[in-house]
Amino acid sequence: MTELTQFVSDALKTESTVDSIKANEKLLINTIAILIGAGNILDQIKKNTFYDKPYDIDTLFKLVQNISIATKNLNTTKPEDIVGDKKTFGVNPRMFHSIVGISTEATELLEALDFSGENMDNVNIAEEFGDIDWYKAIGTDEMGIEWVDILTTIINKLKARYPNAYTSEDAINRNLDKERSVLEQVETT
Repeated sequence: MTELTQFVSDALKTESTVDSIKANEKLLINTIAILIGAGNILDQIKKNTFYDKPYDIDTLFKLVQNISIATKNLNTTKPEDIVGDKKTFGVNPRMFHSIVGISTEATELLEALDFSGENMDNVNIAEEFGDIDWYKAIGTDEMGIEWVDILTTIINKLKARYPNAYTSEDAINRNLDKERSVLEQVETT
């Protein structure tokens, strides 16, 4: 799949790089906590909707509490303190850029959802899909993983999860050890 290799090469030409991640710790950590909580709630909604998996009420409650705590942490901060007082984080800058970029583009996709079902902006949605691919290109390059290997590995994981075809039962009762074993077969440099 030379097209994928070329895409990564072209994407890297437009990458902005930094030596380290510097951000206000309170703003960054609490914002990520809010997004993780909301994402995990949304994951339960997705699994209930598409796989008929029952909600884990205790976990939902804890997630809502965590979001509330993180939001309160930000609400008790003076606005000027949120943008100043930057800390240097030890995280890999390219992986941070890739992962946070994917998260922000996913947020834009959520903003594009039209719950009336009448006004989906497919041009915008296609752009956001492409932007996510750009951020994936940065991450795959940093990890030294070929994009085609990731795609092959994901299909192999899905074959392990759904040996014959999709079933809600297989979606709910996953063998995570077996899936992890398949995922660990991807080659990195």
